[in-house]
Amino acid sequence: MDYRKINFGKADAKDEGCEYPDLLINGYLDATGVIDLALHKHTFLFLGYKGAGKTALLEHIRLTNTNKYDVFVNDILLAEFPHKSLSKIIEGESETEAKLPIAWNWLLLLNVINSFSQDESLTGNAEWRKTLDTLQKIGILPVTNISNIVQKSAKRVFRVGILSSFEYVFENDNTIEKIDFTHIISYLKNSLENIHTKNHHYIIIDGLDEIFTGKDIQYQSIAALIDQAKTFNVYFRSENIPAKIIILCRTDIFERLPHPNKNKIRQDAAYEFDWFDESSATDYSRCNLLKLANLRGKLVYPSLNDIFSELFPPRHEEQPTYQTLLEHTRHTPRDFLQLLKKIQEYCNGPTVSTQAIEKGIKKYSTNYFLPEIKDELVGYVDHGQIEKFVNLLSSYRRREFYLKDIRIYAQQSPSYAELKLEHIFNILFECSAIGHLIGPSQLFYIKYRNRNMCFNPNERIRLHKGLWKSFTI
Repeated sequence: MDYRKINFGKADAKDEGCEYPDLLINGYLDATGVIDLALHKHTFLFLGYKGAGKTALLEHIRLTNTNKYDVFVNDILLAEFPHKSLSKIIEGESETEAKLPIAWNWLLLLNVINSFSQDESLTGNAEWRKTLDTLQKIGILPVTNISNIVQKSAKRVFRVGILSSFEYVFENDNTIEKIDFTHIISYLKNSLENIHTKNHHYIIIDGLDEIFTGKDIQYQSIAALIDQAKTFNVYFRSENIPAKIIILCRTDIFERLPHPNKNKIRQDAAYEFDWFDESSATDYSRCNLLKLANLRGKLVYPSLNDIFSELFPPRHEEQPTYQTLLEHTRHTPRDFLQLLKKIQEYCNGPTVSTQAIEKGIKKYSTNYFLPEIKDELVGYVDHGQIEKFVNLLSSYRRREFYLKDIRIYAQQSPSYAELKLEHIFNILFECSAIGHLIGPSQLFYIKYRNRNMCFNPNERIRLHKGLWKSFTI
């Protein structure tokens, strides 16, 4: 067996699905039954920090159902989604918060109808066929890009076209001058109740954070999307319509949403990707990240039992090697698999040497982990401020420090003095890039191990071990 020949995949699950689909079909670890939750249960909201496996779930569902005739998977990527234009779909002087749910109703319903329109085994009445003809006539079907639908629906000339095309919905009332989407939405929902199919349709929405700026309108829009998806799924179940809307959302974004019932949704209809098991801290054979690495190894070498006992030196940094490797990650699949890939680059033989581990960790820290942490700040901190902050940490050259001390150091330079350090460190704590040393014994606490912890500006800060090599500290 040769460690260099094991394919651990790519950092982007979408790219991995295109280039190495088998890794997301037979190399997908479902240790918690998440696939069953997505396809067969009421769970519709899947939360996780960056790299936790949200998009991998989507790709697994898509790839395993590609050649099936009874399952339709429609994935919607909200990259560059025009959140600001969304409320403009709805005319009138109402507040944005009141317009967003109606706009999302319109968009979600169009995508559901679009999926059913591709189902050749579906049977529907004249009303259903009339609905499809009308949507095709005004250029809505087939739906190819949700962002284009937003831009098109917000235009005055398009709304006039909708009004004339759906005039039968308003009982030919010629006095109506402005389109009322609530009437059209109600009509479209009624038309769905007149269809019959044994096939299942899934609308999976991803990429809520692709172009994330942290502005209020984005939070309001995402909150409205989640709320309307929940309402639709309840409606589908009550009317026996074989459709489900699934949303993949970053945990840190969800926690900032202006939604009064977040906890209800989280408790009743959400799943959270969490790869850290407290019991695995003492018994690493229970660690799902190790199981995932071994699963991918078995795709190349079926007789392989354990990569780390068979191909790695048993110990590194005076502890089991796999423990050292895990400590350089935030216990996410992306972090761990990328570290294993970096180590491969320095292997001169079929097994892994101590030197390969050292060099791989350094490259991982510099070329992957630090850039990944910088990406975590995007949307919350201006780009120029991110670079200044990284330069500050690089020049400060300490693994552990208090906020007050690094603030004093930053005040010595006009370039660093303007940094909002408490705000930045709070974000870094949320994404497990830093932790706290607490108590007389200086126990290390970090978010991925203690999800209810918050940043404390008075506690001692410790940089994540994955950052040390990048700052040569």
